[in-house]
Amino acid sequence: MSLPADRACGFHAARCVCRRRRDLYAKGDMNGMDVLYRLIPGAICEEVEEGVRISLPGAFPGWFLLRKEARGGAVSRVVRRLQEEWTDEATLKAFFASEGTPPDEGGVALLLKEMSGSGILVARVAEKSAPLFSVLPAPGTEAFLPLDEGRESARLSRFALLRNASEGLLLESPLSPHRIVVHDPFLAGLLSRLCGDGEEALTTGGEGTEEAQIAFLSLLHRLGFVERGAGGTVPEALPFWEFQDLLFFSRTTPGRGTVYVGKRVKTPEGLSFPPALRAPVSKECVPLPLPSEEALRLLARPFGDVLEARRSRRTFRQDPLPLALFGAFLHAAARVRTIEKDMSLAERLALARRDDNGNGGNVEVPGPEDLALRPFPSGGGLHPLELYLTVRRVEGLPPGTYRYDPAGHLLERIIGDRNATERLLEENPYVFPGTPEAAADLPTPHVTLYIAARIGRTAWKYEGAIFRLILQDLGCLCQTLCLTAEALSLASCIVGAVFEPLVSSAFGTNWREEPFVGAVTLGLPGETGL
Repeated sequence: MSLPADRACGFHAARCVCRRRRDLYAKGDMNGMDVLYRLIPGAICEEVEEGVRISLPGAFPGWFLLRKEARGGAVSRVVRRLQEEWTDEATLKAFFASEGTPPDEGGVALLLKEMSGSGILVARVAEKSAPLFSVLPAPGTEAFLPLDEGRESARLSRFALLRNASEGLLLESPLSPHRIVVHDPFLAGLLSRLCGDGEEALTTGGEGTEEAQIAFLSLLHRLGFVERGAGGTVPEALPFWEFQDLLFFSRTTPGRGTVYVGKRVKTPEGLSFPPALRAPVSKECVPLPLPSEEALRLLARPFGDVLEARRSRRTFRQDPLPLALFGAFLHAAARVRTIEKDMSLAERLALARRDDNGNGGNVEVPGPEDLALRPFPSGGGLHPLELYLTVRRVEGLPPGTYRYDPAGHLLERIIGDRNATERLLEENPYVFPGTPEAAADLPTPHVTLYIAARIGRTAWKYEGAIFRLILQDLGCLCQTLCLTAEALSLASCIVGAVFEPLVSSAFGTNWREEPFVGAVTLGLPGETGL
């Protein structure tokens, strides 16, 4: 952050003062500022023969063992204290001393460093008992030390994200495994001055204010929240990443962030488990034919031949798609083949259904823990994806919008927003502004299959990477649809972008509960085969 000439000397002087206090920083006493620690939320503590084992659930690797033989009998009290309230180094020393086995010189500092390295602590910097900022997980103590080298200019990273949290503003970045909660309004204002070209100076104020800013800025530099230079230097590979892509990757990939990724530890209160099969959307239904002998013969083609022949085809014929062929396609690619019970979910739900006397909760009773298994893979066998169709040219089917019932192998007729439905039926997803006139006149696909995801279906069992799992399911379904189409000599192509608001209006769905995440076109292949 560049400093005007009239402020640079004061900033340099304050930095020098902090350098002389390096030993005080290491002891957690930063000129009136204290470093407090607490176990990270969700930490699991288990007393074992050797001491207390502390671990994090799910995808977080590793664990930390606080040994009795090395630390004395106070280890349980120390862990309990770190679970219940913020604690500084001096308090921890007193706990060990109370057992008559004070640790060696520097032993508590080493212990805190080891626990921080295991990712099980949160650190909080406070000034005169007022919290300034917290870091999750806690970095090493050196992260709070003033920088040895000056920083001529700096600005907040273009990947930094600031949002509301229960105790302040939460600052995070896909470039850092740490998250910072800013409690102090003055330091929150400092973040705004780091935006843009970063030319604003530190603001001097009451006693200790400048020290707090220096500690905060040093932390931002060391944890990767600040870019150096007036233009902000970016690591070589990062220009290929956009903010939303890098954030999605880092926060849903185990080991790249501090967010828990894995099976849900605790079921959210007040939420019901969405059933394996979606409720019908219409009473007007059209039964679909089962695969004919000819369709079964085509579907029995060697897999290697189908895989070798598969390609995206975006041109279609004008004559209608036979209903028998369309029914065979949906039956082979998307029907419910069998319904099984997820016993882990069944037992958990059975406990929730029992009364105070332990009665009820029979796991044999059919419930939402049933798994409706289909031809394509799905995370946890949950199958949250639904197929909605815009039918243009299929024998025996009026043009319009439908939903495929995979259990009954039938189509439910949907009457959604009229204008949105007409737009979907008329528009060709492969014609864009600037498309040559000859290509613009090509026939539309016979059918477009829009794929929606019932978010709650996956969220019941997993957390931290729900949408990642749904996108993996989407890829499995799309490939299954395309290979099935190839086996039946049909043209198919995955649509790269779906204008979700229009599609939701046409099918009358709520995007908050069941957003559309993909689409595939289907039909009789045109002459060009492109």
